[in-house]
Amino acid sequence: MRDQDLEYTYELEEDFWWFQGMRAVTLGWIGHLRPRLVLDAGCGTGFHLQWLRQKLGASSVMGIDLSETALRFARSRDAAAPLARASVAHLPFAGESFDLVTSFDVISQIPPQIVSAALWEFGRVLRAGGYFFVRVPAARWLYSSHDEELQTYARYSLPELVKLLSAAGFTVVRSSYANYFLFPVALVRRILKRLGLSSGSDVRPFPKPLLLLEPVFLWALRQEARLLADGGRQFPFGLSAIALARKT
Repeated sequence: MRDQDLEYTYELEEDFWWFQGMRAVTLGWIGHLRPRLVLDAGCGTGFHLQWLRQKLGASSVMGIDLSETALRFARSRDAAAPLARASVAHLPFAGESFDLVTSFDVISQIPPQIVSAALWEFGRVLRAGGYFFVRVPAARWLYSSHDEELQTYARYSLPELVKLLSAAGFTVVRSSYANYFLFPVALVRRILKRLGLSSGSDVRPFPKPLLLLEPVFLWALRQEARLLADGGRQFPFGLSAIALARKT
């Protein structure tokens, strides 16, 4: 991700409707876990470090990222946060160090040829019985200037994500698409991009005439989070694919 996009993330991550809504989706799946030690693999600008610690009651949440700019933003949020500069494919930790590993839209940011290595690394540093929560952008045919600007290598279908996790030795506990209700809105935006009528990342504040839509979109994601918190529900499509997997 470019430095400019990291700056946008830093400014928006706490309050922007998409970030708030997707955190609600995540919490519905991992809020019952009580991990002692957590690794946020690809922590970006660091907002999730404090959020995971507060919501899960973890005693420590470690963050790693390959971008020094991202780590600088993370340190500005919390100077005492445990951080390290490292690749997700080469984690600087002993085996079985963590109870939970999280990865938010990171797998899509690394070359596909090292994704398997990263997943094996996540499994290596997890303790037996530990959990891995992963989110990736979904639907390859939705690839657009949004992905190009964020330097996304690939978007994944849910079956592809599940297959990758299983091949890395994980047992998939739950999986689903997410950002389901707003899929038609995103589809229209992608069509406009293809027609050259729009461009750039979607993670931007709405222009003033459309600001009234932000609480509507946040409400939609929160309703989706409430429905997904039901352990038996799985959406058939969406803008993201998510999975909770366990190391056995």
